[in-house]
Amino acid sequence: TVGGFVNAGQSKKKGTILQALEEAQYDLNVKKMLNEESARSQALTSLVRALEEVDQDTEEHVTRTRNMGISLGKRLGLSDAQLTSLELLCLLHDIGKIAVPLEILNKPGKLTDAEWAVLRSHAEKGCQIAMASRELKPIAGYIKYHHERWDGKGYPSKLSGEDIPVLSRIISIVDAYDAMVNDRCYRKALSSEYAMKEIRDNAGTQFDPHMAEVFLKMLSE
Repeated sequence: TVGGFVNAGQSKKKGTILQALEEAQYDLNVKKMLNEESARSQALTSLVRALEEVDQDTEEHVTRTRNMGISLGKRLGLSDAQLTSLELLCLLHDIGKIAVPLEILNKPGKLTDAEWAVLRSHAEKGCQIAMASRELKPIAGYIKYHHERWDGKGYPSKLSGEDIPVLSRIISIVDAYDAMVNDRCYRKALSSEYAMKEIRDNAGTQFDPHMAEVFLKMLSE
């Protein structure tokens, strides 16, 4: 200290160390949640099962997005802590759908404008659900913004470019691809070639162009 005041450099260093410790503790807590043998995983399992009850595609969908998301995250150079958060996000990005009526979620025909508005609310509702949990609170924003678009025409906040969180941009791509190449209640699965062309054509508008390029290269390999 100098004249009774903490040196600014020391204070900054102390803050950085405390932040690193907090991040490490959060990473450990989330890994315990993701470990099926851990008592902490029961809450996570309950949430995923609740989502499975309203959306029949959930179990296979989250497994596929989890695998693709982690692979893409590694190629993009994410830290271990970011990869852990991404894994949790892949499981719970659609958790807000438990608050959407079943007749809208499973409607085989075209949705009305009013029904679309209700369906789109799942991003914000998912954020609210995550905010209620100490372990899930750090990924609440990623859930909220996973339907934003690179060009700012997404929802709910019309964020654009790098204002959209990195993890939200990643799940946006893998979620869209997986939705296209698998059966949905309103259409049959599309070919992987078609889905890859859609990702390519929408890079720079819907998707982060660099992430889209890395993702397509990953799929090709």
